[in-house]
Amino acid sequence: MKSYSSIYYKHADPEIMNKIDFLFQTHFGHADTFKEVADHINQEEGINLAESLITQVKNIEFDLSPITIYRVMGYSVCHFVHEPTDKELINLILKFLKHLVPDIEIFAWKKPPDVSDNYWLRFNNNQLIQYR
Repeated sequence: MKSYSSIYYKHADPEIMNKIDFLFQTHFGHADTFKEVADHINQEEGINLAESLITQVKNIEFDLSPITIYRVMGYSVCHFVHEPTDKELINLILKFLKHLVPDIEIFAWKKPPDVSDNYWLRFNNNQLIQYR
């Protein structure tokens, strides 16, 4: 069984929104491209944050590529499908984005394969909290 999740993010600056969308849509599994785009988003920490995330995923092409990405009501929505063993992957992506763009509004929905419930993830004072 697969794990399904969606990340929702919004930023006041449309250019930053476009860059984050571009980050997920264009790397095609190439770590250098992912790092380069992250650097364009945050020139102080982008490369280091991207390298840290890349070292924690199994396969950049599949783990960091949403199945779909689109906009609704000002939010970008990224839908992911992951292996059931990747339980913390969405948490890692959320933390990466929050550190990359600290003033981003971001949350996620997740449906793990091993439970019947789904849950939400949201930051509260820079701490990632899980809600059922």
